[in-house]
Amino acid sequence: MTTVASTTPAPILNAFVDNTDTSTPTIALIRRVDGVRTVERVECTWDALWKRAELRDAQGRLTPAGKALLRSGAQIDAPYTSPWVRGRWAREVGRKHMDNALRAASHEADVDPIRRWFIDTGARVAQPRRAYFDLETDSRVPFNRKTEARILAWSIVSESGRSRSAVLEEDTDRAEAELLTGFWHLAHQFDQLLAWNGEGFDFPVIRARTARLAAMHVVDPSVDPADAVESPYAYLAGVDPREWLWLDHLLTFERLNTRSESGDEKTSLKLNH
Repeated sequence: MTTVASTTPAPILNAFVDNTDTSTPTIALIRRVDGVRTVERVECTWDALWKRAELRDAQGRLTPAGKALLRSGAQIDAPYTSPWVRGRWAREVGRKHMDNALRAASHEADVDPIRRWFIDTGARVAQPRRAYFDLETDSRVPFNRKTEARILAWSIVSESGRSRSAVLEEDTDRAEAELLTGFWHLAHQFDQLLAWNGEGFDFPVIRARTARLAAMHVVDPSVDPADAVESPYAYLAGVDPREWLWLDHLLTFERLNTRSESGDEKTSLKLNH
């Protein structure tokens, strides 16, 4: 995945708050530039607005610790003539502590960082490239332990109807890692992955099996250190499922077809096609 500068004008396919790799959370923005999916990281902040007069009164009641907390949040977009003051904190806990310390009504504090970024920048949302996928796993493992079951096969069908599939060649971790490497390599052609009962099965399984196998690339004794970067375990370690949009067709179908007021409009959840 390529990292690009923040000046990229392409519309946004997906965005999520990432607080795993750095001490300060960032917003990861997924775009497609010249057909290539890219990741851009921008500042992530938790903001709130206060009426200037109320904030002035509340500041007089702050303890020294509260005043230090207020100073820790950058006040922006607040010329003296504006009736509003906007606070911005690098972590959500900072804004929450400020709310508690001020005891003054804040506004738009419930707007999450991603929505706030879209409001501030006016960024556009892109049409995602979609694909439908299905998994088959080891039936010897009970369903309540589904994430422990080895993936035996996968299939992906694009919106245009083109399909690809692959089958596990042998019952080993390396073979499964190679199988999933093929899945994710193909998935990079798409932006949104759909499945029937995805939330109940396919999504947690593909994420869990990918994470389990990705963790093995540093301890795999069969891979020479010089070739470790080429191993399927290393490839999976570079996959971040959060970069894709995920849609469960079963839940969508249920919302649209099984809650109608008219009985004639209700449809069975059975997948007939």
